[in-house]
Amino acid sequence: MYDSAAPFSLGTHQTKNNKKRTRKEIMTKWEQMLKFAPLAEGMGIHVTAALGGDEHTSQQVFIKPSERLQKADSPVLKAQLAKLEKRIKPMERLINQHILKLCFDAVGFGDSFSRVYGKKGTGVVDMTCNEYTYPPLVLPFEQGNKTLVYHLLDARNWTNTSSKLSMRQMIRMKMPRINHVPQHEIIEGVLVAKMMEEDDPDNLPLFPAHVGGSFLFVIEEIFDYVIRALAAMTTQQVADAVNQMFLTMNMAGMPPAQREAYKQGLEGMLQEHEQFVRNALDSGEALYTTKYHVLPTWDEKQILNPIGDIKGQRSTAINIETFMICVRLLMGGVGLDPSMVGWADMLSGGLGDGAASLTYSSQVMRRSMMIRQAAAQMVNDLLKIDWGYAYNEDFDNELD
Repeated sequence: MYDSAAPFSLGTHQTKNNKKRTRKEIMTKWEQMLKFAPLAEGMGIHVTAALGGDEHTSQQVFIKPSERLQKADSPVLKAQLAKLEKRIKPMERLINQHILKLCFDAVGFGDSFSRVYGKKGTGVVDMTCNEYTYPPLVLPFEQGNKTLVYHLLDARNWTNTSSKLSMRQMIRMKMPRINHVPQHEIIEGVLVAKMMEEDDPDNLPLFPAHVGGSFLFVIEEIFDYVIRALAAMTTQQVADAVNQMFLTMNMAGMPPAQREAYKQGLEGMLQEHEQFVRNALDSGEALYTTKYHVLPTWDEKQILNPIGDIKGQRSTAINIETFMICVRLLMGGVGLDPSMVGWADMLSGGLGDGAASLTYSSQVMRRSMMIRQAAAQMVNDLLKIDWGYAYNEDFDNELD
């Protein structure tokens, strides 16, 4: 009885707030949000808080041998320590060149990627983390929780071709999947059942990785509120600044043909008025001029009567409280004080002795732990690849 009813009682109902989206729709939304300056700055602050850095050299990632190797007495371990120390400086240089970009992409899209280049007998010699490894263009494939293959889209090609890379050619920084992101599946249900029922990780099916891990997911709806409130407030202020004057003119006795032509001209004038306001919103040039429109009237010919602007004039200041409430909600979801990303009328975090730590240290710490965990795993994967290129050895236990 339970088995027949379970499929209808498990899960949640799909609503407009949790409807499934495609990978491209989700990535496009996060890309748009990262173009909003306060959010981009907020993501950068979280990355900087997580990585820290040397006050003199700005180096953010340091590689140190384990205590087991440092205290080793055996010749084998000492030889291993010597090989490790030989690769520390080159790898620190490479990692610190790209770690900020990798972490920023990871907190924004949930994943970040870097192409790795190595030489046998030398090690990893170069990395790239640029527009070609942009997270929306890369689809990782996982076996269980292990990333094995990457598909890269070449969006610059007319045919939109894709390349396939292995785990030795690319590294991935995968943020923890804290929040569930509803999305369409592109795999068969029978494979999902096999993944959950199979005990041997080597027999698990290969799946395209799900989207998730972004800090932006939980604030998508609030972000839309902020943009709408900002657009409404800005549009109204610009519209209030547009100065126009409408005039009436007597057309009594005008021939019908000429009157009809005049009406057509009036319609064109009204359309031009709409374009005038649109230009004011786009470029602002119309803010510095007064445009006159002539309207036809009858009786008392040759008299022009100004009737002012049809929209009227605002007598009270625009209320920004609604907009600021949305901003507070947005920055609360980001985990930062609004003053840290440009809202200077809300002075608290980071602008006084101890204000930063007292105001939002727990929010920053929570996200910093996730960033450092993901970055540490990525660095370990890179060092593993480097060791394989340099010494043709592999370690099953990362703690070694």
